[in-house]
Amino acid sequence: MRRELPEDAKGEVMSRIASRELGEFLRDRRENRSPQQVGIATRGRRRTPGLRREEVANRAGMSTTWYTWLEQGRPVRPSRQVLDSIARALELSPIETAHLFKLAGEQPLISPPSPLEVPPAHNQLLHQLEPSPSYIVNRRLDLLSWNRGLAALLPHLNVVPPENLNIVWLMCTDPAFHRMIPSWRNEVARLAAILRSESAEATDDPEFQQLIVRLESASTEFRRAWETRRLETFRSGVLTWRHPQIGLFTAQYVRLHIADDLRLSVVVQLTHTAGILDRLADSIASMAGAAGGRPEGERQRAQSPPSMVRTVPLV
Repeated sequence: MRRELPEDAKGEVMSRIASRELGEFLRDRRENRSPQQVGIATRGRRRTPGLRREEVANRAGMSTTWYTWLEQGRPVRPSRQVLDSIARALELSPIETAHLFKLAGEQPLISPPSPLEVPPAHNQLLHQLEPSPSYIVNRRLDLLSWNRGLAALLPHLNVVPPENLNIVWLMCTDPAFHRMIPSWRNEVARLAAILRSESAEATDDPEFQQLIVRLESASTEFRRAWETRRLETFRSGVLTWRHPQIGLFTAQYVRLHIADDLRLSVVVQLTHTAGILDRLADSIASMAGAAGGRPEGERQRAQSPPSMVRTVPLV
C-alpha cells in the first residue's frame, strides 16, 4: 500500500523540483550564449562554454554568488524584476522568457502590445474560404482582415474609418448592421460580455480602455450590457442575416485560433441555406468584374486575392 506524502511535504518536493528545473534552464541558456552574441569582448582562450556566471550576473546587476545559487537550484526566490534582468542579460527570446517566469512561479512583466501585420498566408486562407464570409480579429475584436465573402455582405466596410473597424463598434452603431441583423441587440449583449471577459488582461492597454469609453458613450445598449458585468467566452454560434440582395439566411460562425499567435482568431460564417453561397459567389464575381473591366471569369483567375488589412496593436 502506497503511503501519501503530507501536503506540506508534497509542496516542498515540488518546490525543489521547480528550483532544479529553473537552475538547469539557466545553465543551459548561459552555456549556449557566446560572448559575441551578447556583445562581450574576449581575450585568449576560454575553458567555459558560453558565458561565465559572473558575466551574466554583471549584466543582470546582481551578485555572482546569488546567481550561482539560482543555477544550483537552491531555495531562493527571485523577484519578477530580477527574472526580467536575467532574461535581458541572456537575451532570451519571448518564449524563453515566458518559460523562465513559469519555472520561477511568476507572471511575466507586461510589455506594451506590439503592432502586427496579418501574414500573407492568413489572407490567402481567407481567400480560400470564399464565398463563405470570413475575417480575422484580435482579442479586442478589431476587424483586421476580411475576404470578399464578407465584403459582399458589407460592401461599405472599405470606407469605414480605421478606428471604427471593430466588430462591437459596428454592431452597436452601424445602421447597416441594424437593418441586416434582426438580433443585433442580443449580439451587442453577447459581444459586451466577451469584451468584459477579455478586460482582465487589458487593464494597462489604453486602446482597450478607450474603446470601452467610446462604446459606452455611443451606445445605450452597450452601456447597459457592460454594467451587468456578464462574462462570456468568444465561441462559435449562430447569426441570422436579412440581406437586401443576398436574402434571408442563417449562418453558423466558427471561431478558429491561429496557432502562430493565440491573440488572433479566424471567424468563418457557414450556411446551408439553399442558394446563398451561389449568390455570394455571384456578388464576388460582380465586384471583381467592376474593379478591373475584364471579363469576370478571366479577372478572377488572373488577380491575386484582394484583402482589406490594417495594422493595429493587439490586446
